[in-house]
Amino acid sequence: MKENRFNLIDEPWIPVVGKGKVGLRQIFADESIAALGGNPVEKIAVFKLLLAIAQSVITPKDESEWKSLGVKGLQERVSDYLEKWYDSFWLYGEKPFLQMPELKKKAEALSKKEKREPYKIGNGTFADLMAENNTCVTQYDFRDVSQNDSDKALFLLAVINFAFYGKQPNQELSLEKNLKKNVIAKPGASLGFSNYLHSFGLVENVVTSVYYNLLSEQNVRSYTWLSEGVGKPFWEMMPTTESDCVTETSKKTLLGHLIPLSRYVLMVDNGLYFTEGVIYHLAKSEKKKGQSVENWIETSMSWYLEKDEIKALNADISKKPWRMLTSMLSLSDTERKYCNLGLSLFINRISEYDKVFSIWSGGIDVSGDSFGKKIKNNDDYVESEIQLHSSAFGDSFCNKLFEQMRKLDEFCSDLQKFVVGYNVEIRGGKSSKNARQIGSQNIPSVESDYWQQCEGVFQRIVDTCSIENTDQYNQEMDKINAQIWQFVKQIYNQYCPNQSARQLEAWAKNFPKKFEKKRLS
Repeated sequence: MKENRFNLIDEPWIPVVGKGKVGLRQIFADESIAALGGNPVEKIAVFKLLLAIAQSVITPKDESEWKSLGVKGLQERVSDYLEKWYDSFWLYGEKPFLQMPELKKKAEALSKKEKREPYKIGNGTFADLMAENNTCVTQYDFRDVSQNDSDKALFLLAVINFAFYGKQPNQELSLEKNLKKNVIAKPGASLGFSNYLHSFGLVENVVTSVYYNLLSEQNVRSYTWLSEGVGKPFWEMMPTTESDCVTETSKKTLLGHLIPLSRYVLMVDNGLYFTEGVIYHLAKSEKKKGQSVENWIETSMSWYLEKDEIKALNADISKKPWRMLTSMLSLSDTERKYCNLGLSLFINRISEYDKVFSIWSGGIDVSGDSFGKKIKNNDDYVESEIQLHSSAFGDSFCNKLFEQMRKLDEFCSDLQKFVVGYNVEIRGGKSSKNARQIGSQNIPSVESDYWQQCEGVFQRIVDTCSIENTDQYNQEMDKINAQIWQFVKQIYNQYCPNQSARQLEAWAKNFPKKFEKKRLS
């Protein structure tokens, strides 16, 4: 009999702000834990686990029962639940948490040609170790987590949600008899082929945030893709193969969405066995060949349907999540096509209270080709958190925020035109062949610099949009726009030098005076 070791309920393994690492029992009981730590992928995976535990404990019938429950009620019920299912949360043992003990036996039965040694956790298995991305490579990234149980627990959650598609898993391993797996494994459910962006509404501490994101049975019934209801979490009933009834049912349950099993994994002392688990996504080419799979929607995604295909907001390193806040909140007619069910529910609830809250968004931007995904070039994690106040959140706030975001986009477009105009002038004027094309070469950097500067004032913009007094609002917004004007001048001067007479003439001719007039209008 294998020894039970490292119980996730009591062992410290979840990184949290200001307290290092804590276990599941503490994170639900300690209201001084303000926020999760780790990278964005780890934060999403852990928060989904906390939600899954809470939903397993109690899914209120409706909003009335949710209010009656309260945070204290949730804490008490979670405490009882964790005691009841204590033996399901061992990282090692006869029933390791979210793992498949059968994998070892299957791996040992493989032929010499098919057999692989257990993977070392990290390089080749997930983005924790970056192969080609210098912006992500740190000493922390190169740590060997094979002997660190708390890191291995985090890795397990990350890989079942956000595994990259590709050849890394051992596809010769399967629990289902005669199953021939594709050489290239599909992406993790929460990553998809397009790097989904996830958003959550947060309040003063982690356990209260979980409470405000808790779905009711009424909510679940209204989501057509959750036709099997709340369901059971995998730690209560693991599948036995890649396509048994537990697996197939989980694809249509809330708990199956919160804790997907994109990879079947078994931790061993010198690494892990892992292979493709439940398939949640098919490539477009596979769909064209007639294969089908249900559209995958998580309540933390912002999405809309186009010709029966899910179009979602993606994690994009060139467009930080805060720039997509108006789309997440569906503030304009063109953005109302986006639907974020989790945020909608959260905001409806929070609007009844006088509370400061945050909208946190994050994900990972990773490149892919027909052979798989790999971190390279500018790929990186993205995240942003914007604070709002429930009492100020309404139509007036939304209209002001949308209008200011429209202005920021317009200013960026104008700045790009000024820089292109300068470069065209320097290279011989509009008649010069390819002058405009050459003049546009700096535009990606100009755009990146502009939005990086604007990020520093975005929280001020949000706070200012909350001001009801029109004169005060105009005064504050004019100060912000004056600061943005300084950004524009600084970036223009950086990309348009004025040392020589020729440069000075081009600089003066294209200097963004029109921007100043527009700012004051």
